[in-house]
Amino acid sequence: MEFNQSEFEKNLLRKVNDSDDVPPSKKKIDVDSIHIKDADDVPINTYEGETPRDRAAKLAAWEQQKGRKPGKSTGKAADKDKPKRKVSKSVIFISCVIAASLILTLISWLAIRDCFAFHNKVSEDIPIVVEDGEGLSTITTKLSDADIIDFPLAFRLYYTLIKKNTQVQYGTHYFKKGDDYDAILRKLSEATESRETAEFLVTEGKTQKDVISIISNAGYATRADLTEAINFTQFEDFEFLNDLPERSARLEGYLFPAKYEIYAGESATSIIIRMLKKFDSVFDDLMYERAKDLGMTVDEVITLASVIQAEAGSEDEMPNVSSVFHNRLKNPSYGYLQSCATVQYTMTERKDVLTRADIAVDNKYNTYKYPGLPIGPICNPGLAAIEAALYPADTDYYYFVSDGKGTNVFSRTYAEHTKAKNTYIKDGQFISGTDITDSED
Repeated sequence: MEFNQSEFEKNLLRKVNDSDDVPPSKKKIDVDSIHIKDADDVPINTYEGETPRDRAAKLAAWEQQKGRKPGKSTGKAADKDKPKRKVSKSVIFISCVIAASLILTLISWLAIRDCFAFHNKVSEDIPIVVEDGEGLSTITTKLSDADIIDFPLAFRLYYTLIKKNTQVQYGTHYFKKGDDYDAILRKLSEATESRETAEFLVTEGKTQKDVISIISNAGYATRADLTEAINFTQFEDFEFLNDLPERSARLEGYLFPAKYEIYAGESATSIIIRMLKKFDSVFDDLMYERAKDLGMTVDEVITLASVIQAEAGSEDEMPNVSSVFHNRLKNPSYGYLQSCATVQYTMTERKDVLTRADIAVDNKYNTYKYPGLPIGPICNPGLAAIEAALYPADTDYYYFVSDGKGTNVFSRTYAEHTKAKNTYIKDGQFISGTDITDSED
């Protein structure tokens, strides 16, 4: 802010200019340029020959002497506004920190309370059945659903970080709502009473539908429970089931054929988990690596293995059957697998022989209609078929046809194949093979 000088001050300064006692450098003051700066009415005189930098330095020195920041406004309005803004932001920040701290403290206390059972829960023994194949996630959910624990995440962290060596025993365990985490894991590791067992057998090449029938007919689980377990259970512990395409039989190909021993009264979900666990133990790391080398996913390998399983007359034939399909998949001139077994899979009832009308069905499993592999496995293949899919024989076969007696006749050229077809296909009917149409198309 600038103030006009009084006539008295101007006259006084003129006398100073005219005086011989004042040094020349201080004379000839431009009286009109004299300003009184700021609210304290402090004069800042400007002398002739003084540069703007000199004047700025003089003003900064004066402001520093007065305890002010150079170049900043010192008006009363500014002094009032600035602290208000600082206080407002500080209050908001401190309030957020306090609120977050209180929330974290509360959560931590509740988790600790749950971990060490610092609560007044009292109950009778609560039975929890741990099925063979169930992982930590499933067990934790059961404990939470029974109100034995309140914080599933805290329980899992406690197990993972502190008690990861605990060996969980399958069977029925009894807990109280007052049990702490250590007591819960101790009880889970204790052996349970022996239970009556039962067995069932699934042979190679059975479909998911067949497996359901085998188990339900034996009385171990109902068809409805098995179907529900297959369709709606989240099998989080089995990576090979991730990202499968949607199809009619969700676990087709992965219900590994073997003899199974189960507990009497075991749930349908537990039985299915046993079978998936068996597959997981069979399809080992070397097979994963081999599939990767072939440029195939696990699902593609199992899909091909299922077709090999269904087409081969014996395990000895499987590498040759596999070579036919691998050769066709690699050769753009063919493209279609033309497997009769894939047509059989689309039908409600399997036939001893198929007609040309049968192979015209519009279904994504039908490899006469759609190129490449079918949309998914057509049965549950055994180990030999899986190995054949991963390690086909080194041949130049592109065709085969069933001789009707349990073996296949393999051909390198279409002419050879035509001769074989004429020998074994009668009256427009055929049993099994590749490319049974009247032309290469």
